[in-house]
Amino acid sequence: SMQVDGQFYQRLGDIDDTLRTGTESSHGYEAWFEVDPDAAKRYTQAQHNGSLATAYALHKRLPELGDLAATSSNMRMLDVGGGSGAFSIVTAR
Repeated sequence: SMQVDGQFYQRLGDIDDTLRTGTESSHGYEAWFEVDPDAAKRYTQAQHNGSLATAYALHKRLPELGDLAATSSNMRMLDVGGGSGAFSIVTAR
């Protein structure tokens, strides 16, 4: 809740102007995180936790992913999502 309410939705305050004009009114995540490293850390941790939960749910629905990882000595996986690697972590476990 803190991540969504206190961080994400707060950043959407000027979305109507952005949609209308096509230009960003805010400085975006990069500038925000640069001036507030604690916010970047909280945001990243919250995103990672959410990704872990999603990855575990995916593996429950597709148990063959875990079976393949456990039985194949040369299984390869490419995680191109740009996140924390949560899906790779869950698959490797």
